[in-house]
Formats: sequence, C-alpha cells, structure tokens
Amino acid sequence: MALSFGHRARTLSLYRSLLRQAGRLPHQYLSQFFRSRVRDDFRKNRIVPSRDGLLNTKLRRARKDLKLLTAASAGGIAPLNRVLSLAYGRTGKFRRELLTPILSDAPTLPPPRIIPAVERSRPPSYNPMIKALLASPHARIRKTLSSRKMATPPTLPERADPKSKDAQLLGPFSRRREVNIRWRYFTGEVAKVRPPLEIRLKEMMPGGELVERENDRESLIRLGLSPIGLEGTSAYRDLRVLAGEAISRPLKPRRQRKLHPEEAPSPSTQTPTTTSPLQRQPPRSARSLRNRYKLILAQLPILNYVYKPPPLGKGPPVGRFTVSKPPPVSTMRSVASVDDMVWAERAAAKDAIENAIAEEEERKRRQIREPGKDQKGARAGTVGTAKRRT
Repeated sequence: MALSFGHRARTLSLYRSLLRQAGRLPHQYLSQFFRSRVRDDFRKNRIVPSRDGLLNTKLRRARKDLKLLTAASAGGIAPLNRVLSLAYGRTGKFRRELLTPILSDAPTLPPPRIIPAVERSRPPSYNPMIKALLASPHARIRKTLSSRKMATPPTLPERADPKSKDAQLLGPFSRRREVNIRWRYFTGEVAKVRPPLEIRLKEMMPGGELVERENDRESLIRLGLSPIGLEGTSAYRDLRVLAGEAISRPLKPRRQRKLHPEEAPSPSTQTPTTTSPLQRQPPRSARSLRNRYKLILAQLPILNYVYKPPPLGKGPPVGRFTVSKPPPVSTMRSVASVDDMVWAERAAAKDAIENAIAEEEERKRRQIREPGKDQKGARAGTVGTAKRRT
C-alpha cells in the first residue's frame, strides 16, 4: 500500500533524526554501529504493508530508538549503559550474531540420532568453543556448567536411562520428550553465555611460553577457525583506551600555572578544542564515561586459542580453547612534582599544629570546668598507698 506524502515525510524525518543522534554519541565505534543499524533497519523495512498495524509498530520502535540515542548523547547513565550493551553484543541482535558462528561450528562427527528414523532427533552438539564458554566463570552470567551436565542435563528424569529402576517399572521414556528436554536445556544455558568479541591466537613455544599472534581473518582461516566477530579491527583495543588505559596527565591548577608561566602549555602543545574521532563530544564527566566503559569491558570475556605448531611443519596445528577475563585497566595517575610535595608537607605541618593547639585548649577547658578533680585523684592515690603500707 502506498504511503501518503505526510506519512512519507515523517518517516524520512525520523530516519534523519536517528542518523543525527547516532553521530552525536561519544565514541566513533558507537556512531558507526548505530548508523549502520539504522540504515539496515530502514532498508529492510522499506516496503512494509500498512495493514495489521505492522508499519506503526516499526515506526514506534524507531521512535523508541531515537529517544534512547537522544538520552545517551545527552549524558544519561542508564541510556548509555543500554547503548554500550547493544553495541558490544551484550544484548540484542548483535549478541545473536556473535553466537551464531560459535554454535554453527559443528564437530566432525555429529551425535547419533535418538530416534533412528528422524534426522532432527539428534541432540545438541557441544563443540570445543561452546564447551569452553559454558565451563568458564568469566563467560557465564550464572554458575558454570560441568561436563557431566552437558552430557546428561539435570532436567532429564532418571527414567530416560533404560537401566534405571523407573524405566524398568514404568517403561521406557519417550524419546521425543528426551529430544525436547535436551534442546530446551541447551538453549537455556546458551542464553546465559557472554559471547566474546574476537578470538585471540596464542602460540605455545617449545619452552612453554605463550606468544600472542595476529588474529586477523586470514590467520584464523589458516588455523581452521571461523571468525566470530570483530577480528582484525581495533574495537576492543579502542575500548580499553576509553576505559582509561592511556589517560594523559591533567593540566596543573591555575595557581601553579600563574607561579610558573614558563610551564604553561603553548598553543602548539595545548589540547585542541575539537574532539578526536575516538571520543567526540562527551556531555558528561570523563570519569563517568570511563566508568561506563570499564563496566562493559568487565563483561567481555577473552576467548583464546592456544595451539602448538605441527612437528616438522606437517599437518594442522593442535590447539585448545581457553577463556580468560580481561586484564585490569591500568589508569595513568599524575606524578607529584616538587611543588606538589611542598604543598602537601605544608598542609600536613599545618594540620599537626592545629591538632596540638586544639588538644591543649581542650585540656585547659576541662581543668577549668572541674578544678578539684585532679586534687581528689591525687588524694585518693596517697590514701591508697598509705593503706597498702599498713
């Protein structure tokens, strides 16, 4: 059904507003991600029938996204957390896209059918990649999953075992129900996984030390691995920088710049007023932004593929998957100069003098308030000494 001119104009205005707000986000990756997402959504839904309210539902969702981007670019903490979760695959469509290559990496031999005549009765296969993620506490929202639970889900009744007493008393368990229970348990546990953004390659040398290698797509394919997300990009490295790994020392206070005008930053070395493409225009404090990035960085597990080179260069390398948590972000703090130390020593000496004066005044005030207390105490001590002598 053709849209009216007014409806078409409002839709185009909404599209432009979404692109404009996406460009105002404080990080280049965030802007690129949401610009691409807006273009894909509008291109996919370019021809949508207006019946059954489907078109209004799509437009309502787009207005909701516009409200979210506007609040995030204006400095809202909760909207910015939501934007970061969407952009880094902690929730939403991108999370499913990250999990798809992990789940599609099927083993060489598929598991046997539970119902011999039905092809779709094969149980879910736990490939090495998903096994490492399910068994690691760094990639799980809940507690980890053991190999025994992967082989036999705890939701499967004992009757499913033909040798159990329940199976001998009540008869064999329905195979169709067993298939459904296994798949339902597998789907529920995968939903608790935090997918990684990329695969790290680490080569084990003959001495046992690990050497990190380039993880571009060509290197992964050469090792027989499929890329899962953002390999070969600087998205993860930029996130660590934004979380505070490389923060320049702040300028000195205005008082010190007046005392030492020769150390004032020159126009050539002064930080430009225009924002860099990495961090454009933060409408909030720099510390608040770093805390948001640190929060999302802690939710990104690192999937490592540790492999040994084949002997004599023949055959494929043998490796295994491991999961590790992201290393702590080291924030560069300002080093105290000579002037800073002088100010600190003066402040400490001043505090010590003030505390001593306050204690002396408090002692004199107590003596004025209770003049005979010290004499009574002295008399009591003398009487006690005389009694002990007698």
